[in-house]
Amino acid sequence: MAETPNNKIIEIRSISYLKCCLTNSSKIIPNINENDKTPSWDGNVEIYNNSNMKKEYLDGCVPVQVKGRWRNNLSANTVKYPVSIIDLKNFQKNGGAIFFVIYCNYSDYKIYYASLLPFDIDSLLKTKKSAKTISVELDRFPTNEREIYLIFKDFLYHSKRQLQRDERIQKMFLSGKLDEINPVLSFGYGARPYPDEDDTKEYMLTHPTYIYAKPKGLDIDVVLHKMSIESIDQKIKMPIVIDGQILYDNIVIKTLPKKKHVIYIGKNIKFDMDNSKFHFDMAPDIKTRIKDLKIITAIMEGKSIVENSAPIIAVETDDIKLCNNLNEHLNYLLDVQKVMDLFLVKKNLDLQSMSDEDSKKLAALVRMVLYSEPSNYSFNGKEGVGFLQISNIKLLVSCKKTGNKGMYMISNIFSPNEIGVRINIQDGNSINISPYMHFLKYEQLITVDNIDFHMLVESIKSFARSELYDAAVNLYVLDLLSAYDSTKNSDFLNAANSLILFISSDENATETNAIYKINEFQIRKRMSDLPKDDKIKLMKFKNLYTDNVFMTICINILLESYEEAELLYESLSNEEKRNFDTFPINSLWKEHDT
Repeated sequence: MAETPNNKIIEIRSISYLKCCLTNSSKIIPNINENDKTPSWDGNVEIYNNSNMKKEYLDGCVPVQVKGRWRNNLSANTVKYPVSIIDLKNFQKNGGAIFFVIYCNYSDYKIYYASLLPFDIDSLLKTKKSAKTISVELDRFPTNEREIYLIFKDFLYHSKRQLQRDERIQKMFLSGKLDEINPVLSFGYGARPYPDEDDTKEYMLTHPTYIYAKPKGLDIDVVLHKMSIESIDQKIKMPIVIDGQILYDNIVIKTLPKKKHVIYIGKNIKFDMDNSKFHFDMAPDIKTRIKDLKIITAIMEGKSIVENSAPIIAVETDDIKLCNNLNEHLNYLLDVQKVMDLFLVKKNLDLQSMSDEDSKKLAALVRMVLYSEPSNYSFNGKEGVGFLQISNIKLLVSCKKTGNKGMYMISNIFSPNEIGVRINIQDGNSINISPYMHFLKYEQLITVDNIDFHMLVESIKSFARSELYDAAVNLYVLDLLSAYDSTKNSDFLNAANSLILFISSDENATETNAIYKINEFQIRKRMSDLPKDDKIKLMKFKNLYTDNVFMTICINILLESYEEAELLYESLSNEEKRNFDTFPINSLWKEHDT
């Protein structure tokens, strides 16, 4: 075995190999000398934008450091090499450097490199505080002329842009709070990699770059993060139509590394164009899964999914059992969604988090509602009105015994068959109220998913009015307002408005009616600013009922006299404050405070 040469010979050979490789590019001139005494650098590489190489075409000079090592094994695609922290800090002050390591022997050599830009150096220095060196991973240096040129062009491009680094803005980016400074975001490369679009996409997918922020009003770039592009997506207008229904407006052609292309329909259906493989995942929610299954079954049956077109995806399958299972599952989900629609459920049923018990309850509900088949599900062996929880859906239902022992039928409580609920109120009085007022208090209003708001309102209006009943309706209006403030579901606000108009009157100028009118105005305040006439009426109530502190505070909030409202509120006892804090009008006050 030949003797390992001394370090001087290794250095000469290494730099010679590197310079020879760099001169493969017609736009690069290496200025790298043996025994260079410049601190932290071994020279630089001139980069031109024209093979003429006149000085007017000079883009810039890239500083380099070169290390040579004698190695018998030259098979590695990446290597790690210790870099002096002092050198890294010097690189950082001057916009970075490209660090080269050349492994060589008497018969062969391999060149490795790392583009050490300021952002990369920042990241390296954070990993070690007291060491003298940091291990840096280096990649194989390319031999392709264009690839070599692009490495230096990218370095020059990013080196200039990374002069501004702000750790505070970088942390804002990573925490998702960057919108606070309203920046313009950008990323890029030193030059268009290749004339061909597919080659350019391949370069972008295999070469990381950096994302920058330009804060509003400032003409500077701040580097945020190093990023790799996983895929490049092209959205194509192509409606996916099944039985005349447009299920998706577009398809997406996703370009992946190694020039692979995948067609995506929605998020769960994909077709690998390179090897004609078809794959799908079951969507986690019912509405998407129904759409996807309609498309999947059509594809498997060789049908067109694009209107007036031949099949865009050809899949050959003789798996009749799979096709039958998918069709069976689709038909069952259509039944489930039909039940959800009959119950006026707007929420999307979560299938992914459904337990075995949920699945059994759902199947029983479908059989009872659509096919009149009784089930053993009940409220702990009892009939009545209660809540049925299935996955993320909560239903208010009626459960009744059937002629079959131990069997029950569950139905939607929102039906024309009215039943009244008699409740006891203060002083021993009792009244009949709508069952919905009893079963759907605030806590239930914000969690039940099958509320028929029209039925709820009409039911409440169908009961005989009295002072006691109107007072109960007014309290229920407050529950509806609290539900709106929690969910921002306008159905609650519209129902509250309909009910308050049912019990309030402009003719009966009593304190009770004034309270109803104030609630009417706070509903309208949530819809839009109060008109002048409403404000005049509020001022009249304020003058008429000065002894009612609660009412006066509410009026001041509606008139946006917040300081006066605050003074009156502070005059209340602690118990009175706690009582007032339960009123939904407080949400209007909080909106002002925020």
